[in-house]
Amino acid sequence: MTLLKIHRWIALVAVIFTLYLAVTGTLLQLIDLTGILGHASPYNANMQAMRGDPNGPGDYAMIGPADYLAPRLPADADVPALLATTAQAARAAAGATPIRSLDLRMRDGQVIGIAQLNDQLPPLPGSEGPPMPRHTILVFDAVSGKPLPTGEIPQHNVERQDSLRVIVKSLHRLTTFGNNALWINVFVGVGLAVLIVTGVWVHIKQYRARAKMGRKAFLWKAQDWWRTLHRAFSVICALFLTVLVASGLWLAVESLVFGYYMSDQIAQAMATHRPPPMFADHFSPLKDGEAYALANTTMGAYAADRPGIPPRAVRLRVFAGYTQGVIVSGDAGDQSAQQFVYNARTGETMRETEPGYPEVGFPFGWQAHQWAKSVHNGSLIGLTGRGIGLLAGLCMFYLSISGIVMYVRMWRRRAANGKRQFFW
Repeated sequence: MTLLKIHRWIALVAVIFTLYLAVTGTLLQLIDLTGILGHASPYNANMQAMRGDPNGPGDYAMIGPADYLAPRLPADADVPALLATTAQAARAAAGATPIRSLDLRMRDGQVIGIAQLNDQLPPLPGSEGPPMPRHTILVFDAVSGKPLPTGEIPQHNVERQDSLRVIVKSLHRLTTFGNNALWINVFVGVGLAVLIVTGVWVHIKQYRARAKMGRKAFLWKAQDWWRTLHRAFSVICALFLTVLVASGLWLAVESLVFGYYMSDQIAQAMATHRPPPMFADHFSPLKDGEAYALANTTMGAYAADRPGIPPRAVRLRVFAGYTQGVIVSGDAGDQSAQQFVYNARTGETMRETEPGYPEVGFPFGWQAHQWAKSVHNGSLIGLTGRGIGLLAGLCMFYLSISGIVMYVRMWRRRAANGKRQFFW
């Protein structure tokens, strides 16, 4: 069997799925680019959905819509001292109630300290699970320790299910159709990889044959423009399509594993009345008297990463046994925000996947999955990558359409000569 036959047969089987993935993937990229280039509000449902995953699952993430517009803390703010004052005020107000986390933020031109307490509600009637956590919020003037009204407390981003982005993303990943449908993306990903390899190799063989005859143009006109452009786009976009397909196949496999994992976890949760590990509470109380030292280590590590740039928010917490300092930072004058997580005892940078973190269902952890997504959609290299991703999606769309047109034309020519086989 020749490479050309392999290419044609796989394309014939996969073309409807490649067309579907090209349309939904391109639409997803356009939704993101529309929000980014249009400077959409960070409270926009699509923007929240776009930013819902990259900073970690559940309560691991700190960044929320308010952080994309928040002012920085004063450049001369003594963050360790302010957090120590907040911790002392919180302990005086909370009595023996454990302190879950301590934050510093700006509100109305004032540095405020936020303490989240680990209260507990009694178990639900008939439930065999543990007591339900309740997180009481206390707010203080971080300089004086004076209690302040709670007001609106910033929350982290979530993938809002009412957003167009979540709907299109579910269609693109095929999660809309259940776990068994996730196998389709895996098979299509393998098929697309074979199409790229065979397509490029066929082009190289044809080029070598033409070069022997003195025709050394890398691209040339074929019998018609459909075939000419099909070849040109496939060769020009081969590298971008390879990255798109390889990362997409990685994500398809991870999504498949994650889908079955979550189905199993949800079934266990319903039977035991306990949340799946990813959604359980993995916070432990902060120890009294440590706020200053922990904040000092955190700020030293952050200063090495972003010298001279005051943070927008700082949090101390104990997550999955790690005492952490979490910092939200952003450039002045735009809607950018980044989350930095440090080991507050050692100053080491921490990732979204570390030994001892709760299970999340992805084979290589949350961080690897987010890296793969940033490669797939191009956000790893910013707007340039987003633009390349959009062009690659449009290229896949054209290759699918032109492939259908070329095949139908060839079949009609063969049928006119009595050769009506669908595969040849």
